[in-house]
Amino acid sequence: SLDDRAALRALCPGHVEEQCWSTEGEAFTAPDKLLRAIGRDLDKLAEKGVEIVAVRSMLLCVKRMNDGVRAGKNRFVLDLHAMERLILELGGLAGAEVFAVCGKVGGFGKYGSAFGPLAGRLHAVLEEGRARSAYRFPGLGEIAFVRDSDASDLCVAMASMVGKYVREALMERVARHYQRAVPGLHGASGYHDPVTSAFIGATRLVRRAREIPGDCFERRAAEGDAALEDGSL
Repeated sequence: SLDDRAALRALCPGHVEEQCWSTEGEAFTAPDKLLRAIGRDLDKLAEKGVEIVAVRSMLLCVKRMNDGVRAGKNRFVLDLHAMERLILELGGLAGAEVFAVCGKVGGFGKYGSAFGPLAGRLHAVLEEGRARSAYRFPGLGEIAFVRDSDASDLCVAMASMVGKYVREALMERVARHYQRAVPGLHGASGYHDPVTSAFIGATRLVRRAREIPGDCFERRAAEGDAALEDGSL
């Protein structure tokens, strides 16, 4: 994670921390066969000119997202600001200008007014459209937001897999936490689906008894989220 342990837990009430950060039942291991396969894959990537130098992630917990809603920032704006922080971090690690390719965020065509960590930095607009928007930042490099980039760019696809893995790992922690208290409780994806709705309902009494704040469990919808998901902005 880009943030250290203390920063990640800074907003967590003490009695809620275990819900998201308990590592009980976890192990980061892999069989030798899989490790050998990964080694071969890394060799193939090297043949294509791709070397994995570092992997970084940004975690936006439910509490941070709900705080963002109250500050007038929907999920897509928060995602964009997280991407910006990652680019700045990895640019620093590279020690040179970078070419960063990101997925399109929220259907934006013009990103300049929505930038957070990059706001105020001198930059040139290379192109802005529904399929691709690109910007040049002196000293940092070029950043392109490309629609469906994970389907056309190998590096973006790998980064997307990392993001999905981290999300699933964190959601599994939440599920295991409540499964220890609710017999027969099924896990949930955390997305808007019937299984997740059932998970929310089945854990309601436990959360109430433990005084788990709603802001630490369920994301609030921000005004404009639906429109952005439809790509209308």
